[in-house]
Amino acid sequence: MFTQQGQVGGGLIERPRLLDKLRRASDHKLTLICAPPGYGKTTLVGQYVHQSPLPVVWHTVEERERDIPILYARCLMLLSSVLPDIHQLQPSYGYPPHELAILIADYMRDALTGDIYYVLDDAHLLAASQAAENWLQTFVTHLPPTCHMILLSRMPPDLPLTEMISRREVQAIGPEELRLTPFEIEQLALEMLGCSLPSDEVHSLSNRLGGWPAGTVLALHPFPPEFEQAIFGGKAGPEALFESLAAAMLIGLPSGLRDFLLASSTLSRMTPELCSVALELPDSDEWLAQAQRRNLFLSRVMGGLVYHTLFRSFLQGELFKADPERFSILHAKAARWFEAHDHLDEAFDHYVTAGLVEQAASIAEQVAQSYYSQGKVETLLGWREALKETGAVTPHLLSTCAKIHLERYEYEITQAELAEAEAGFVERNNRRGIADVHLHRAFLMLQHGDFREAVAQSTSVLEQWPEHGTPRAQALSIIGTAQLHIGEVAAAVRYLEEALPLFRADGDAHSLSILLQNLDTAYIRMGRFDDAAACLQEVVALRRSLGSAGLLALALNNLGYHYHQHGDYQQALKTYQEGLSVIARVPNRRAESYLLWSLGDLQRDRGAQSEAMQMYQKALELIGSSEPVLRCSLLVSA
Repeated sequence: MFTQQGQVGGGLIERPRLLDKLRRASDHKLTLICAPPGYGKTTLVGQYVHQSPLPVVWHTVEERERDIPILYARCLMLLSSVLPDIHQLQPSYGYPPHELAILIADYMRDALTGDIYYVLDDAHLLAASQAAENWLQTFVTHLPPTCHMILLSRMPPDLPLTEMISRREVQAIGPEELRLTPFEIEQLALEMLGCSLPSDEVHSLSNRLGGWPAGTVLALHPFPPEFEQAIFGGKAGPEALFESLAAAMLIGLPSGLRDFLLASSTLSRMTPELCSVALELPDSDEWLAQAQRRNLFLSRVMGGLVYHTLFRSFLQGELFKADPERFSILHAKAARWFEAHDHLDEAFDHYVTAGLVEQAASIAEQVAQSYYSQGKVETLLGWREALKETGAVTPHLLSTCAKIHLERYEYEITQAELAEAEAGFVERNNRRGIADVHLHRAFLMLQHGDFREAVAQSTSVLEQWPEHGTPRAQALSIIGTAQLHIGEVAAAVRYLEEALPLFRADGDAHSLSILLQNLDTAYIRMGRFDDAAACLQEVVALRRSLGSAGLLALALNNLGYHYHQHGDYQQALKTYQEGLSVIARVPNRRAESYLLWSLGDLQRDRGAQSEAMQMYQKALELIGSSEPVLRCSLLVSA
C-alpha cells in the first residue's frame, strides 16, 4: 500500500548498494537521508517503497505545514489509509504541538497491527517553525516500534539523534553515499541513451559533476557540443551548474514542449485539468505525459505532479527573463482560479508573485483573524513579510501579527506593528480596529508590569464601547487583572465579575478559564473561599473540554491546592493523583513537577515524611535546572 508516490518517472537505474541499506530501515525507528537538492533522495526512497512489502505512508511536507493545525490534519489524513478511524482523534484546537504528536503516536501504538513505513519528505521545510520542530521531535521520539520513519531533508533535523544513536535506533545516508559511482553513471547512460558511454567519458563526467545525480541526468540529455566548454569550463557551484545544464537541455527540446514546461512551472502542483483550466494551456495531458517520458524531473505526489525544486526554480527564472509580462499573467490567472475555489494560501502567493499586491493584501485582511483563531500563525507572519515592502495597507494583518509577536514576548516588534496597524485603522476610521490596538497595547503593558498604563489603555476602550461586546469584555478583564496586581482587590473583583458574563457569552473557553483563574486569586485575597473553589472547579471543567493534558493537569494542581489548604486532605490527594494520571498519558515535565511538589507538601502535612521526600526528589529530578524559582521553592519545602 502506497499513500503518496515520490518517484520520478522512467529513465532511472536501481542502486543496489543503497536499496540494501534501506531494507534495514525496518530494523530502525529512524532512517535519516540528508543531502542538498538534486541528490536523488526522493527518487531512491520512491524506488525502495515500491519494492517493500510493508504499507507505506508518504508525507511530502509543504511550507504551510509550519502551522501546526495544518501539519496535524495532514498527518491524520495520510495515516487514514492504514488507520481508517484515526480521524476520530481530537481536533487540534487547544493542544500544544507536543501533545498533538503524542496523540497520534499513541493511537498508532494501539491501532497498528503490523509494521509500516512513514516517509517524511522535505522535512527541512519545518525548520522555520519552532512549533513544527517541537511536533517533529516529539512525534519521532514517541513513534511505536511498528512505525519506521524514513526522513528526507536538505539539512540535519533538530532531533535527539545522540540518544537515538546510542540506542541503535537510527541509520543515516548522506551525500557521499548518494553520489553516483562511475558504474552507476555507465548504467544510467545505457538506460537513457540506449548505448554505453566510453569509460573515459564516464570518468570525465564523474569528475566534473562529482557524482551529483541531478546534474548527471541533465548532462546525459543531448545538447549542442558548443555548450560543453561554456557549461563545464567555469567553477560555479552545483545549483549554477544545474541551471547551465538545464538551459542547454531546454534549447534542445521541441518548442511546444519547451513553452509548456515554462508556463506550467507557474503551478507548484499540476494536473492536466489544472493546467488547462487555471492556466488555459492547451493539450496539457499530452505535454505532461511527454515530459514524464523524457525524464524531465517530474514527481508524482498526492493530487498531481510536481517539478523538482531546482528545475521549477530554473523554469520560473527562464520564463521571467524571456517574457516577464506572460510570467505575471500566468500567475494572475492561477491566483484568480485558486481564490475562486477558496484556496486562499495559494491565491495569495500567486498574487504576490504576479505583482498584484492589493489583491494579496485583500485576502490577508479578510482572513487574518480567522487564520489566527485556526492557529495558522506562521502563514500570517509569512504574509506580513511578503507584503512588508510593498506599501500595501493591511491593518488587520498587522494587528494580528502584533498579537502573535506579543505572545512570543517580542515586544519591540509588537510595538512597531501596532503603531502601523493603528495608522491604517485611523485612515479607514475603523473603530473596532483602533480598540483592538489599544487592547493589545494594554496587554503589553500588563506583561511589562506597567499596570496603570494598562488601565489607561483599557479605559479608553471602555469609553468607546459602553455596551456589550468582545472589546468591552477584554478591557474589563485587563483592568481587573491590573487592579489585582496593584493591590486594589475589591476593584479587581468588580471589573472581573462584570467581564465574566461577557466572556461566557463569547464562548472562548480558553480566555474564560484565564479570567476565572484571576477571579479565583482575587476571591482568595478577599476570603471568599467558596467562590474561589467554584472558579477552580469551572476552570477544570473548561480545561477538560479544551483537551490539553498539560493545562488540565495544572488546573487540577490548583484545585488540589485549594482542597489541601482547607483541610480536605482526601479530596486534595484524589485531585493530585488525577492530575498525575492525566500527565502520564502526555508527558509534561513542568506540570508533573508542580503536582509532585504539591503532593509532597500534602504528604508532609499528613505526617508521611518519607513519602513527601520521595515526591520532592522526583520533582527536583524532573525540573533539573530549567526553572530556578521552582527549584528554590521545592528545596525550601523539602
